[in-house]
Amino acid sequence: MRGFSHSFPITLTVVHLGMLLTLGSAAANTFRVVADDSGQFDSFPNGPVINDHGTVAFFADLDNGETGLFLGAALTLPNVTKLIADTSEAQFTGLPSDPTLGQPAINDSRQVAFVADLTSGQGIYIRDGTVGDPSTAQTEIANTSSNPEMACDYDQFNRFIFMNDPGTVAYTSQDGGSNGSCVFTGSGGTPTCRVGPMGSSCEDSTGMFDRPGAPSVNDSGTIAFAGALAGGGEAVACQAPGQSLAKLCDTNSTCDGFNFSAFGPAVINNDDFVVVNASVSGGSGIYLMDCTGAGVTEIDFDSSALFSNQKCINDSEEVVYKKGGTLRLDPDPMTSGSQGVITPPGGVGTSTACINEQSWIAATGFDNSKVFVAIPAGVPVMPIVGYAFLAGTLLSIGVAVSRSRRKRS
Repeated sequence: MRGFSHSFPITLTVVHLGMLLTLGSAAANTFRVVADDSGQFDSFPNGPVINDHGTVAFFADLDNGETGLFLGAALTLPNVTKLIADTSEAQFTGLPSDPTLGQPAINDSRQVAFVADLTSGQGIYIRDGTVGDPSTAQTEIANTSSNPEMACDYDQFNRFIFMNDPGTVAYTSQDGGSNGSCVFTGSGGTPTCRVGPMGSSCEDSTGMFDRPGAPSVNDSGTIAFAGALAGGGEAVACQAPGQSLAKLCDTNSTCDGFNFSAFGPAVINNDDFVVVNASVSGGSGIYLMDCTGAGVTEIDFDSSALFSNQKCINDSEEVVYKKGGTLRLDPDPMTSGSQGVITPPGGVGTSTACINEQSWIAATGFDNSKVFVAIPAGVPVMPIVGYAFLAGTLLSIGVAVSRSRRKRS
């Protein structure tokens, strides 16, 4: 087992090159390991994220006691992992190392966004994964030492952040005083306060929410989130840039026939569909909502099983999520009962998964001992020599697949 140094921010690790998994009763899918607990890695406690080129970003606990943020890809041979950031850097005292404490974000330009604990406070950063040493290509998005909206508490950040392809990060400033939380977006420079209390200069200053939760943002800049309402209860809402909030559902009234009692984080795609896990009368489930207010679709429901807060939706409205101890994919939420169970050899880890536009799914394996990518049946899988990825010159690692995007009628 060996550590790493910032003089050599690349690690070569040979792992299993290909295995099979099954997705429900469908044909076999290719299962490829991006990283495992050999070499410097100890475990992968957080859910990985994947871009449309098949590049995966993930946090890892290391054998030397540090925590690192890495890039990897399923189609490199030998397997290559590239260091983005780690806690041995002087400016960082902590990175998320628990599935309940956040995950990174990645876009198609291989920019990686993350929250880090600093010697004083917290910061949100983007690093460029295409350069040889990403620590030299860093953009600060937010820092608790500089509050852009004094009507908002700004003592800490929710570690679940989201970044769109243009490089805009959506985040929530957490409760640290009497003003309440606010939702911001930024790509460098002064962030924009999107949702805040009455009297603030935020784009929406109605004060509808007392504690908005972690937001997501699509490529048009529309955000979606769930949170605690100022008047009591919870709600899910969308907000287009410069517009007022559009509330989709709340816990104070029946919403499209559903009596919700609590909401998990909301994730939006580029068609303005929003997926959210929620507690509802008789149990809990996964639900698809629409920023246009067109209604609610129940994707899955169970009277006893719990659904993870982390889930993912692509622009074909395919939804991947964790239900109890199983990882599930619904390829068509508009059709009830179409969920498939993803069963990699050895089982899945405690964190959940992310899906890209090619329907590739990144997740952690049993005991959080590996990060894997599930590639759909029928997709040509041709491993690429990994040294181009190592050098930061290979952007399109994945195989492009033509997809028909389902549009609302």
